[in-house]
Amino acid sequence: MFGIIGGSVAGLFTARALARKGWKVTVIEPDAAGGTADADRTFDEWQRPGVPQLRQPHSIRAQARRLLLDRDPEMAADILGSGVLEWTYRLKRPGVEMVTDDELVGILGRRTTYEPAIRRRVELTPGVTFIRAAISGLLLDTGDRPKVTGVRLRDGRELEFDCVVDASGRRTRLPDWLREAGIEPPAEEVQEAGMIYYSRFFRFLPGVRVSQGDGLRSGPAGNLPLVSFRSNTTDRNTFSLLTAVASWEPRFRSLRDDGVFNAFAGRLPGVAGWIDPAVSQPISKVHAFGGIYDRYWEFLREGRPIVRDLYSVGDSRVHTSPYFGWGITLSLNHAHFLAETFDGPGKEDSQIAFERIAGKFSYDYYEGAAGEDAARSALWQGKQPADPDRYGFYVSTLQPATQRDPHVFRAVYRRLNLLDDINDIFTNEEILGRARDAVKSIPPGTTTADEVMAYLSEAEASVGRLAVASA
Repeated sequence: MFGIIGGSVAGLFTARALARKGWKVTVIEPDAAGGTADADRTFDEWQRPGVPQLRQPHSIRAQARRLLLDRDPEMAADILGSGVLEWTYRLKRPGVEMVTDDELVGILGRRTTYEPAIRRRVELTPGVTFIRAAISGLLLDTGDRPKVTGVRLRDGRELEFDCVVDASGRRTRLPDWLREAGIEPPAEEVQEAGMIYYSRFFRFLPGVRVSQGDGLRSGPAGNLPLVSFRSNTTDRNTFSLLTAVASWEPRFRSLRDDGVFNAFAGRLPGVAGWIDPAVSQPISKVHAFGGIYDRYWEFLREGRPIVRDLYSVGDSRVHTSPYFGWGITLSLNHAHFLAETFDGPGKEDSQIAFERIAGKFSYDYYEGAAGEDAARSALWQGKQPADPDRYGFYVSTLQPATQRDPHVFRAVYRRLNLLDDINDIFTNEEILGRARDAVKSIPPGTTTADEVMAYLSEAEASVGRLAVASA
């Protein structure tokens, strides 16, 4: 029945959702499955060439947690039972009114911890089969109304399916495969995110307790010229530290060096107390992640599917900068949209229904990510954002106001966690007004772009001195 290209999170969620509706599913994935018995060993040893961001920080947003608890309690129990943390977002600043929200609970953990648990649950699902292989192309009937009929494996084998789902991620080859068959690929919108990520994982030493900050994050976080940073506690007494830096500044490439990364991060507000060797030790090297784009594909043309019985989910359909932590939650929604609308192969009406709901949902988040990334990049470059009254306001006023006004905090973080429509905040006059008032009490920023680059120079110099001393 279904052939799913890719056994990462999007493919696994889709296989599970379809199989629970009674459809037969074959998942084709070239990488080996991760182990579930020893999460630390899996983190150290699991090789996923198809997922370059495997050891970058990931989030499961509150809407995904709620969707799992409501619709797939077994899967929810497996993920939560893997050792991940449920994080309640709240503002804890002294003297500020506390605004609570029972829905505003996300899941934090290393992806190498919870993805194997998801895979194991899907393996136990009746109707799901796994094949370890790589795909080299699609089998297509290229008549007047193109239709997919299966996939071609890299070893030359051909597998026939009634329907095919592309869940191969941000590196999808689907547009190329369609071009090779003489089919015009999906229309595409794309924008560079303006960031490169450098991240590292650490483990707290036994018995160490550190402040959890103000509740906005489960660790130090902030925004400075040319760099945004955040840290999150994760499973088994570990935490991630991410620096997202301006992609056009080549000097940041030195952050690939473990020593430079730590020395630079130690100059960011609040971070030094977490990465002090008396507090924590690194458990990974620095992982770089570049070439980051916000991208959206439209799979309807003139109101009809480009290829009948061919579906795309997850990053193969839309991907936003990982800075937002939306990828896993978008994938889960795509999986449920497909399971709920699918009415059998060859049923164009049900395919159109899926495309409309998945397309609208996906495009809203693409547009939101692209708008915010563009505004942030403009501000980092000392320019006026193209949309100062919307995303420029969001970056310069709404986000900073979360630190001072718990009502703004709740609205911004419900949006970030996909609990409210992504555009509602821009028409909420009460929240917009509160944000304007709140930022008036925030002291003017004192760190300049030149000072951030000076931090980097100092970090490079300190590592050089250490290298000379050790020699």
